[in-house]
Amino acid sequence: MDTICILHAGTEKTGTTSLQRFLAMNATTLSKRGIWVPRSLVRDPLRDPYNHTLLSTASRLSVSKPDDLQRGLGLLSMDAVHEHRRLTIEALTAERNALAYTPSTIIVSNEHIHSRLYKAVDLAHAKDILAP
Repeated sequence: MDTICILHAGTEKTGTTSLQRFLAMNATTLSKRGIWVPRSLVRDPLRDPYNHTLLSTASRLSVSKPDDLQRGLGLLSMDAVHEHRRLTIEALTAERNALAYTPSTIIVSNEHIHSRLYKAVDLAHAKDILAP
């Protein structure tokens, strides 16, 4: 059975945080229904527990230098961004392998997908992270 991926790329200031709070409040119930909301794509689990910022920072590769979001993670070169991508994929894979269930659905939400991954190649990079 294939896993369905719901990718919420809400624009900034349009209720994305409300959706992410819903995911946080209902994570246990969702997992019991086979819905996986990954934690390994979260930059700050205490402040934004279901904001999947790392999907955006690990997928924006079509440029010559890191943007402010990537630099905020200490990624000061594109080599550092590529290493960040490798580590992000590794963490997501480990999290999925540790699940006690096979998810029927994965939900990912980040408003930066809309504002940072506007080139088709960068969206393809995000898909490559989520596809396995």
